[in-house]
Amino acid sequence: MQPEEQLGVLVLAAGAGRRLGCDKAGLSWGSTTLVGHVVEQFALPCVRQRVVVVNPRNNSAVRQALPDNVEIVVNPEPRAEMITSVRLGIRALSVPQGAVCIHPVDVFGVSRELVIMLWRASRANPDRIHLPEVGGRGGHPLIVPWCLVAEIERIPPGYGLNWLLREHVEAVVRHAWHDERLLADVDTVEDYLRWCPPIGGPERGAIKDPNPHEKG
Repeated sequence: MQPEEQLGVLVLAAGAGRRLGCDKAGLSWGSTTLVGHVVEQFALPCVRQRVVVVNPRNNSAVRQALPDNVEIVVNPEPRAEMITSVRLGIRALSVPQGAVCIHPVDVFGVSRELVIMLWRASRANPDRIHLPEVGGRGGHPLIVPWCLVAEIERIPPGYGLNWLLREHVEAVVRHAWHDERLLADVDTVEDYLRWCPPIGGPERGAIKDPNPHEKG
């Protein structure tokens, strides 16, 4: 398979996890960690490169949790906007890639089946932005063709990837997906206790939310 037919994957794991009260990436998730589970879904022949963007505090733990062939990029300002992590990850990708696949670490419902479906759609329509939707609601991962990756540098302060979708609405293709877990994430202790697989994980009192009224 040629490089221009493959995906470069960015997993965004640099968030501070303020509402959860701890780092999300290192949470126990079944027999692995949350970041390990998510990154494993992209271990596919159609993926050329996997890059995980972390913060200075979780850098060492994430490196230990992942295979050597997964690249790590450190975002020195984890409280900055998520688009900062996206840009850092893109700069670490080899050129050329067919497209860039962007995925947040706490959206655990991603699967290999979904990634393959989106990759095939991207190969059939390589100039389009592809994303899944469940019940009419858009989700992740987001696949951006290489011809539009440079547009991410143009996203204004205060905006995220939704700006790209609005600016290129004619290029966006949504694909119906069947698993509602794709719309769930792990923002709070309750989220974690609801969704975490049963093997491992802290007891309910093991994670404290230092700012229960703060969104982040």
